Amino acid sequence: MTGHIGIKSTQILEYADDVEMVSRNKNALKDTLDNIESEARQRGLLINENKTKYMEVTRTVVNGEHLQCGKYKFEHVKELSYLGTQLNQTNSTNSEINTRILSGNGCYYSYGKLMKSRALNRNLKLKIYKSLVRPVVTYGCEAWTLTTRDEQHLRIFERKILRKIFGPVQDKDGSWRIRMNHELNELIGNADIVRFIKSRRIA
Repeated sequence: MTGHIGIKSTQILEYADDVEMVSRNKNALKDTLDNIESEARQRGLLINENKTKYMEVTRTVVNGEHLQCGKYKFEHVKELSYLGTQLNQTNSTNSEINTRILSGNGCYYSYGKLMKSRALNRNLKLKIYKSLVRPVVTYGCEAWTLTTRDEQHLRIFERKILRKIFGPVQDKDGSWRIRMNHELNELIGNADIVRFIKSRRIA
């Protein structure tokens, strides 16, 4: 289908057997669902009522009613998971980013032996982070709208890993300290995780 939800009443997104319908009002949504159900029935396909959810996207969280459409009654939810991404009523990416950061931490520690190995130099460890850990955190980031708080959380996550990769630095007086933020930025060529995400955004 051509166009987007801004210029049409309903848009259908499909991936394998997962179908998502986005509509600007309930009536248009019900009409589209009726058409899909009719076409599916003719081909011997059925809608799974238990797996189908209904969510209203608003600026504030609301306790909406379940959606009644013909013989079907779809549960109203405040958030749901679609293709591995958490969606919520207020269209906020905050909870999704927090979930991704937790997954990234788990991924990093699963490669703990490699990241601590003295047989690997810092450049190889940085490549492991960029190729194995960072993609876990940035999955689906093309559609994210980052707030200042989101950016801060993402940078904190990355800097924690970078400090473990590059280790402490020795000052002229012989004392050791952790690397400062600007020093880490210089080591990665100012290409931090936030810049990476913004470079991949959908236009």
